[in-house]
Amino acid sequence: MDSFLQKYGPAALITGASSGIGKSFADLLAGRGFDLLLVARREERLQAVRSDLQSRFGVQVHILVQDLTEPGAAGRIYDFAAENNLQIGLLINNAGYGSYGEFDRLNLDSELKMIDLACRAMAELAHRFIPDMKRRGRGGVIFLSSVVSRIATPYMANYSAGKAYEFALANALHGELKPYGIDVLALLPGTTDTEFFDIAQMKRNASFLKRTPRQAAQTALRAIGKRSYVIDGVVYKLFIFIARLIPTRLMIRLAGFVLRPGGNEEL
Repeated sequence: MDSFLQKYGPAALITGASSGIGKSFADLLAGRGFDLLLVARREERLQAVRSDLQSRFGVQVHILVQDLTEPGAAGRIYDFAAENNLQIGLLINNAGYGSYGEFDRLNLDSELKMIDLACRAMAELAHRFIPDMKRRGRGGVIFLSSVVSRIATPYMANYSAGKAYEFALANALHGELKPYGIDVLALLPGTTDTEFFDIAQMKRNASFLKRTPRQAAQTALRAIGKRSYVIDGVVYKLFIFIARLIPTRLMIRLAGFVLRPGGNEEL
């Protein structure tokens, strides 16, 4: 048996699994023999992903259509896993969306749901599934953070704040759960070729900076168990290193100039 499957199997739960990085996680894990519980809002896409993975890899793929911002969502996911006898050894908190613009002009309901998704839903899912991992003495949790969790990002204030929460939570749980045999990782992608830009209504970044969802997922699966967080892509590792050397006040001004709506956010 694959040692990775032995450590983190037999089943993985992936939120936001109908597209992008979540879908890539599903493909990579199915290829390693994991049974899957895939959660997202779009039923038709989930069904298509399930059919594809089951036909190619012969694994069990369960789907659950669920909006994680709804009250009680995490509890329904946990109950669904229990009812279907799924031992979730790897929880991938991938679901999320972004927004772009002046903070006070963005839709308040959408912004509050973003906070629910990035903070409350991720924490509640981890809180529900970690006790089972403790009892088995093994398991893993991956939080999808972002490089913007480490730098100032005017005009993406709420999104970057949520990603900073996920980064902090993952690092704290990494230290707390290591003695129980549970590995926790924050994945920090940069610009990735997903639907993020369409949802956030933001121009896409320069192509030379763009990573694929599969590359980001591969980076996380290689890093879990070895460190508390990982930045996807050499360019973004260098970018974060340089950003740390720049005084915060100057970094805020630079980021504000680059990200200003109608300005140079395409760079």
